[in-house]
Amino acid sequence: QVAGLALGKAKGVFVVSEDLLDLVESCYRGVARKTEVVPMGTGEQFQPGDREVDRAALELGEGMAVLFVGDLSVAKGIRDLLEARKQVLEQGGDFRLFFAGSGPLEDEISGVEGCRLLGSLSQEELASWYRAADLLVLPSHSEGTPVVVMEALSCGTPVLATRVGGVPGLIEPGLTGELVDPEQPAQLAGKLLDLLASPAVLDGMRKTILAKNFDFSASSCADRINARLGELPGGGEKAA
Repeated sequence: QVAGLALGKAKGVFVVSEDLLDLVESCYRGVARKTEVVPMGTGEQFQPGDREVDRAALELGEGMAVLFVGDLSVAKGIRDLLEARKQVLEQGGDFRLFFAGSGPLEDEISGVEGCRLLGSLSQEELASWYRAADLLVLPSHSEGTPVVVMEALSCGTPVLATRVGGVPGLIEPGLTGELVDPEQPAQLAGKLLDLLASPAVLDGMRKTILAKNFDFSASSCADRINARLGELPGGGEKAA
């Protein structure tokens, strides 16, 4: 009730995802017309670069490299991902799986052949891994609008993720990545098999992403907010 009153009196409302826009629209009538979606923003380090240079620097060599970034927990779909990898191997596929982050499932991951823990990386290191990876995978059970997806796209990397929260608003299936249902390892395995068996498809996605010139940087998002504030009655003040 208090939120509805505040939103009703606001001259403008900013939300970080289409998912939240839908929620605002369904819960607070009349607010959606003055609501704009502006992502949270990423660091300036997340930009396209020379992929081959990054792969050489990280000594990735040949073979497909799949990257996960985030909390190593059940809620992030880590066990679904490990099960999907097992199913891919059983069907004759293969890939290396790299985990950037930390969490309660570290020991479980470390015992799986073909999986490597990278620990917590700096922003510069993470950007290099995004560019070097063939695919970012994010099999979360729930999400808001994950910054890791925006970071990967900013670096030109295709994304395979679950259809949760604001994720569908970031990924165009078949063009910039693929979507699967949460907590469905078999679906995840199927998409992994299809994508990793088709380097040309991944290359096409990478080219599409780069052509779209995604800019989720915090500075770009701030510029959008400032521009919108200037259009509002009594606007003109710069956003911090």
